[in-house]
Amino acid sequence: MRAAQLHRFPSVKPSTYRKLFGRHEHLVVAEEKLGRPLRSDEHVHHKDQNRQNNDPCNLEVLSAREHLALHAAMRRKSKC
Repeated sequence: MRAAQLHRFPSVKPSTYRKLFGRHEHLVVAEEKLGRPLRSDEHVHHKDQNRQNNDPCNLEVLSAREHLALHAAMRRKSKC
């Protein structure tokens, strides 16, 4: 189905988050892994940077602050 969307609708980018039941799939998977809904201050991080890889082992729930700090550190590291 995703391949059909990419072919039929040029505005659908392969790097966008997939949806499941009208919600971003990685959020649904993370909530199932935690056994509870995400709090408003929690973000889900893709460890391998691949937004399409929503395997529970690839997802990490972080506070918004931790997630921002992690991505800032990754940007600093990639500039070297």
